[in-house]
Amino acid sequence: MLNDKERNYLENQIIAGLFLYEHFFLKVYDFNPNADDLFINSANREIYFTAIEYFIEKGYPTAPGVFSQLILKNVGEDIKKHFISGPSACEATRDFNIILKLIEDSIENKSRKVIEVADKTRITGLSFATTIREEIDKVLLDKFECYRKDNRTNEQKVFELLNSIQRTREGNDSDYIQTGFTKLDSAIIGIPKSHLTTIASRPGMGKTSFMLQLKRNLVQRGYKPLIISLEMTSDQLLVKDLSAYSGIDSRKIESGNINDDENLKITEAAKLIYDDNYFIEDDGTWTIEKIKATIRRYLIKQKIDIVFVDYLTLIRTPSRKDRYDLAVGEMTNSLREFAKETKLPIVILSQLNRDCEKRFDKKPQLADLRESGSIEQDSKTVLFLYRPGYYGITADKLSDYSCEDGPIRNEEYAEIIISKCRNGRTGIVPLRYRQEIHLFENLSHYSEHGNSSQQNSRTIKSYYETEGDDNPI
Repeated sequence: MLNDKERNYLENQIIAGLFLYEHFFLKVYDFNPNADDLFINSANREIYFTAIEYFIEKGYPTAPGVFSQLILKNVGEDIKKHFISGPSACEATRDFNIILKLIEDSIENKSRKVIEVADKTRITGLSFATTIREEIDKVLLDKFECYRKDNRTNEQKVFELLNSIQRTREGNDSDYIQTGFTKLDSAIIGIPKSHLTTIASRPGMGKTSFMLQLKRNLVQRGYKPLIISLEMTSDQLLVKDLSAYSGIDSRKIESGNINDDENLKITEAAKLIYDDNYFIEDDGTWTIEKIKATIRRYLIKQKIDIVFVDYLTLIRTPSRKDRYDLAVGEMTNSLREFAKETKLPIVILSQLNRDCEKRFDKKPQLADLRESGSIEQDSKTVLFLYRPGYYGITADKLSDYSCEDGPIRNEEYAEIIISKCRNGRTGIVPLRYRQEIHLFENLSHYSEHGNSSQQNSRTIKSYYETEGDDNPI
């Protein structure tokens, strides 16, 4: 660690370099480090911000110009004296490594403070390690601008919003990531960025398979998903992917009971997965702090676009005597704030309680979200997976739907129930679920099968307007 004298000298060198070397100033300004981490000396922080203000107004921060600005700002005499005796009298630098050295020193200081707090509060073991890691990742993420704090004026916000709307119209940008399921995207627009989305169901409905299908759809469109798996290992998830790509029953793959032709198909499917740009983390123990630290790390290194957490109630919570639903509420609130902070869409999978199985039709409702009503509150979109055939129930209007290879069987029929969507529509989206190969597919009405998407949109509109939210979209 640097002592105060060494630190102050390096800071003065940087300030002096900002006034002499335009490219160095632009590089530092573009890097945009937090002055509290770069400059411990309060006088240097004031000079740095004054230099930025002068640059914005004049185009280049000369030392005399900044000094004049300091006088006009009526800063204290100690800052003016420091300017003359410190940066102005110091050998200037344009070595960017000094910037990194000061930031590294700040991280060490921050870590030491975290350790002191942890020692006082008796935090130990995994919680201690993840707390330190999260604090360090916060600094790194801030320094390398994976996200920025919003300091825009209202005029800038409106102007950028109009540009964003135009880019969305042209198909170049959006605040949503489309799922690849036509009718679902028509209803909810897509998975919202900077927000939480919840996908929930009872066991056996295919939550993880649906998550993997979303992942495959997104990868095909160039997105980089991160899966944080608390339930299954990466090998188990890869088997499901191999099954979906090859069309071979996953049970046969796991048992090794495959013939030469099937083995060839699996090998070809593996080549497809090699090219897929996604990431799986399947560590055995997860806390909310560790999840956030892991996401930050992938955001910095891999520039991921979306995160899936499978699933919520397996996340470890601190030992506590009060209600578990409050702990779940803290987790969802923390993830909601984190999604907003990083501008990432975070999709959490969750279990439903058994109340839905007491109903005649077994259909889930928002009240069935297990452990906590805060899951509903913190999520912008809530989707339920429901398969009537799983309970021996014949699906309504099953004969209305078809897939590319003909009629759909009752045991293949699945529904995505949109129970909450702040900027879209609630309702039901029918899908085909081929359980043996973990594949979800779009369904069409017989009248629209093979027709254009424009006709599909008209059908969606007519269903929504004439039959209400409880009917298929």
